Amino acid sequence: MRKTIYTLTIVVSLLLLPFAVHWGYRAATSLPRQVTIATGPNGGAYRELAESLAQDLKDTHGVNVSLVHTSGSSENLQLLGEAKVDFALAMAIPTESKSVKEKPDTSRIAFVANAYSEVVHLVVRNDEDIKHVSDLRSKRIALGEKGSGDHLMAILTIHHCGLSLDEIEPVHSTYPQILEGLRDGTIDGAIVSAGVRAPIYRQLATSQHCRILSLPYAKALASQHLLLSEFQIPAGRYQSLPSPIPSTDVATVATRAQLLTRVGVPSNLVKAVTATVLNAGFQQRNALTELAETGKQFAQSTPQFKVHPGVQEFYSPELRPLLNPEFVDSTESLRSFVVSLLIAAYLGYRWFKDHQMRKDEHRLDGYIRALIEIETRQIDIDGTADAKQVEALEKMLDEVTLLRQDVLKDFSAHELRDDRAADCFLEMCHAISEKIGAKLLRQRLARGFDELSSRLK
Repeated sequence: MRKTIYTLTIVVSLLLLPFAVHWGYRAATSLPRQVTIATGPNGGAYRELAESLAQDLKDTHGVNVSLVHTSGSSENLQLLGEAKVDFALAMAIPTESKSVKEKPDTSRIAFVANAYSEVVHLVVRNDEDIKHVSDLRSKRIALGEKGSGDHLMAILTIHHCGLSLDEIEPVHSTYPQILEGLRDGTIDGAIVSAGVRAPIYRQLATSQHCRILSLPYAKALASQHLLLSEFQIPAGRYQSLPSPIPSTDVATVATRAQLLTRVGVPSNLVKAVTATVLNAGFQQRNALTELAETGKQFAQSTPQFKVHPGVQEFYSPELRPLLNPEFVDSTESLRSFVVSLLIAAYLGYRWFKDHQMRKDEHRLDGYIRALIEIETRQIDIDGTADAKQVEALEKMLDEVTLLRQDVLKDFSAHELRDDRAADCFLEMCHAISEKIGAKLLRQRLARGFDELSSRLK
């Protein structure tokens, strides 16, 4: 009965195993129903790109996306580090600069892809008294909102230009406030870092109240920081007619707008987001020119954070593991349960088999009883020189020999090697044979002495 129960348990476990594996795989590969993305300030490219990404995820994968509007990169990094959002756009800020004192905690942040270049724009009012960077001293300069990438990049730019914050009048303004301040004269200039397609630049270009200055020694600044690169804004980039804006090529620097995530975000979700960003249609709709032209080369160039495992198959398909790491992790408990169940079933079967063997008579039990009976009979023979006793001992010795031969015929070589009882039986046969042989020798010696004594008399 027990053997039947164990057999049924093993069969049922094996039948349920494919369904359990399928359920585990579905659980590991299905996308979460809710995703949270941090955007950026109103009028910036972050918000537009995040909204477009959210719409594509909803249309393609049926994922509900919540957008969290923020002041910019620094706040986005903080939200990622605190696990309050799943994805965010952030500027690749050169934190090794001494002028940038705010160091975000990046231990829980992972890199997904570069989206576009964020270009530093030094914008000033159309006043005759601001013709060069040195003319910015004592002027009211908008450095972006605190907690934004604009603010940190503006500080880096100000220091590069040989100015300190004490030599200017810093103004912390949003994009709409910068526009209004340049129009009404409450702001003399601004340092804005955003993609060239950001709405703020189009609005500045059509306002006719400002112009863009070249950044002095832009190449030198780019060479000092790994995350910066030299950039040139072509004349007429924001307006060509009736008058080009800018009027001439503008030398400046650029950094990357990165799409980031958390370390704990499931790989399948990161794959879906990466596939969306690298899709040609998404790039065309959002004017991601650099990403569209160079593809993966731009997407993975100079990551500021460790790359999330979910994007490895896009950037390094040759390193793709045979099994999805998320699937392996999620099915670890299931695999442990199945293996433990199989081991328990095997051990139970072994115990049941051993128990049955202990209950049943061993094949050697009859031979051992016969051998003990022979040993008992030979004890009663005292070893005196008696012909009948000699005959009896010889007969016992033959019985032991026959028993040993029967066992050797009944058991295979493997059984004799593995079965300790058979080994003990053969040792007992050898011991009893020696004992009987010793008595036979004593009796023969005694008879020999008796015959010799009779002859001498």
